[in-house]
Amino acid sequence: MNFCCDYGYNVIPMVEGLDDIRNVWTAVWMIGLLGLILKGLMDAREKSDSRLLIALAWIVAPLIPASHILALGTVLAERLLYVPSLGYGMIVGLVVEYFVTDTKYGKGDDTPENDAISSSTREKSRNTKFMSLLPVFGVVLAYYSKVIIERNKNWENDTALWKADFKTHPDNVKISTMYTRLLNDAGEYQEAMKISQEKYEMLPDDIGNMIVLAKATAFSGVENGFETAHEILDKGVAIVEGRKWPKSFDFEIFSSKGYLLSKQNRIEEAREFYKKALDMGSKRNPESEKPFCNMGEIEAVAGNWETSVPFLERCANNIRAKKGGTDKDDYVKYLENLVKAYYMSKRYEQVIERAPESLAIRETDVIRRIYDDALKKLAKRREQEAAAGGGGGE
Repeated sequence: MNFCCDYGYNVIPMVEGLDDIRNVWTAVWMIGLLGLILKGLMDAREKSDSRLLIALAWIVAPLIPASHILALGTVLAERLLYVPSLGYGMIVGLVVEYFVTDTKYGKGDDTPENDAISSSTREKSRNTKFMSLLPVFGVVLAYYSKVIIERNKNWENDTALWKADFKTHPDNVKISTMYTRLLNDAGEYQEAMKISQEKYEMLPDDIGNMIVLAKATAFSGVENGFETAHEILDKGVAIVEGRKWPKSFDFEIFSSKGYLLSKQNRIEEAREFYKKALDMGSKRNPESEKPFCNMGEIEAVAGNWETSVPFLERCANNIRAKKGGTDKDDYVKYLENLVKAYYMSKRYEQVIERAPESLAIRETDVIRRIYDDALKKLAKRREQEAAAGGGGGE
């Protein structure tokens, strides 16, 4: 059983011809479903028992939207199978009931044959059959308990999740993109480049994969890595700029372009691309922190501390709001940058306000020195203000 956290392109390969073996299973399923419908109609008419029809309704009706007979805008996934599972559970219950019922003599029929059999005998027969099913239920329960426990381990962190799902679904571009991002963050650029290059050949216009491939190429140490990376990103920029309706995270292509330029110390060029990312990102995805973080950092690198402050404030606040980020490395990283920007722009009150939060999450010598110095400078400033005020009164 291969679970998947994302049902994107090619996770469930499409049926493209009549020679696909899955057509056989589809036909078997449809014939079986038709047989169950006929059985349900017979039970409803002859026994006034509509339970099977109700179970089938629970299965079929919720699956109609997910079948893409009607446009839904998403792909089939477990979240669309929860309600149909009620119907399957009802059918299992009906099958168990049929198995344990003494069908040889009917069910409650008032016949001479049934009269000859004591009620206790029939009850004993039912109990024996039911007990024979318990080992089957036990095996099923044990198996799925094992599956759930193992799957829960994959959800402990991003690395475990994307690594496990990439292993079982290597053709899913989104999963491979998330996995190769983790590889990039870990400095495993060669492996990230190899995987993302394969996906680039499969889907050459996938923006997320292009971003990963460009970063991996730039820092993998290959000859002309940065030049090749810029060519990849330039293609992505052209795709995004040519779209009438950009997607929510298309702004990241501009952020990535600016990032590479900043690493080459091409600050003015980097700023222009970060501005494009900010303009698009703040409109399409205003809760995202990345465009604000990038603009804050690039202004700080350029020495424009005062200009960097509002961007870094929005950056830190967005991270905290989205991720509950006070225990997150990225939150404290930008909070530290914000404290530095406050200090360099002589906003000592804000330093004193935000530095303790930063130090509570991660104690660093730099922030501690900034905090202590801000306390001294603010005290001195207030002494000077008091002295000037006193002199004016005389």
